[in-house]
Amino acid sequence: MPQIQLLVPALFVPSLLSGGTLLLSYVSALVFFVWRNCGYVITTSLLVLALSNNAMAQATAEKADSLELDNHFRLNSHSSVRERVSQIESSLVMPFGSSLFQQSKRIESNAAVRPQYRLRSGDVISIWMWGAFEYQQQHKIDSRGQIFLEQVGPVEVAGVSVANLSDYLQKKLAKVYHSGVELYANLQEAAPVAILVSGAVNAPGQYLGASGDGVLFFLNRAQGIDIRRGSFRRIELQRDGETIEKIDLYPFLQRGELANSALQDFDVIFVRQSQLRVNVILPNQLPVSYELLERPAKGQELLSLLSLPGYISQVTIVNEGVATNVKQNYSLEEFRRQPLKDGDSIIFAVREDQAARENNRNPARSSHRKTEGHYGSG
Repeated sequence: MPQIQLLVPALFVPSLLSGGTLLLSYVSALVFFVWRNCGYVITTSLLVLALSNNAMAQATAEKADSLELDNHFRLNSHSSVRERVSQIESSLVMPFGSSLFQQSKRIESNAAVRPQYRLRSGDVISIWMWGAFEYQQQHKIDSRGQIFLEQVGPVEVAGVSVANLSDYLQKKLAKVYHSGVELYANLQEAAPVAILVSGAVNAPGQYLGASGDGVLFFLNRAQGIDIRRGSFRRIELQRDGETIEKIDLYPFLQRGELANSALQDFDVIFVRQSQLRVNVILPNQLPVSYELLERPAKGQELLSLLSLPGYISQVTIVNEGVATNVKQNYSLEEFRRQPLKDGDSIIFAVREDQAARENNRNPARSSHRKTEGHYGSG
């Protein structure tokens, strides 16, 4: 064998090597001999062992995952319902949309002014004239809402929209220059507006911003809506003591829809207190409370706000603080007609037979994590 031939020189030609070199050569040859004859056996054994351990780990994970899926789906027994409700009663359930005003999220000011913006005292406008003579000047609107235009005199511009400013001043100029002079004007700098934020917010007060900043910017300046008592659906924009707009943040949270009215000095953003909230519990997700507006409130309104997984087919209603008073289970169709009260917990689940079929069809379903999921539709 080749391996034995490698050992012969080391054993029978000691005169060619010193004592230390002889021992080292002998050991090296012996190691090489063992590796060539036994290495593939050891390598194969290690590979088989690794594959076996991996298969065992995968089987264990699949079994645990199946049990987890089954446990999350099986919310129909009274013990499971009481357990979930007790978790809600021992902690604050976050309202839908509460993350909108987290401290880490900063809503930037929007200095851009829309064409329909109406000029007011403190705004700065730029005016260019050319033709018979050339003129370029910036004018700050005074406390009377006027500017002084050369060759024309005082001109009241407060209340004029940015879109109509050039035409408006051109007509004033035409009273002096009947022809030969053209004019262009634009808003150079809008004066900041002072907005009062009041009601169920964390830091009510007066805040400065641009007219185009919108309601969300000023709510953020007031450190957001008070999640314990504030409404995300009953917000009012008030001007001169009257409510000029009612704001519901749910369409924005679900579909990105939000009217952004131009604000004026001393407008009031008033956040009313929430009146009826229900806690929504879905498998594998943290509970979230939803605010309902209709009176009397029914399941249909809640379902219109949710995007339920396709496997949900059963609903349990638990009254506030009464974990032992579990009402009967309803189908989704029956739930639409059921009345809801403030503090009710609504548990969505599947029937036992459906849970078993789900586990049999997909026992190795990827692990679920309890997170604040996408409850909202859209």
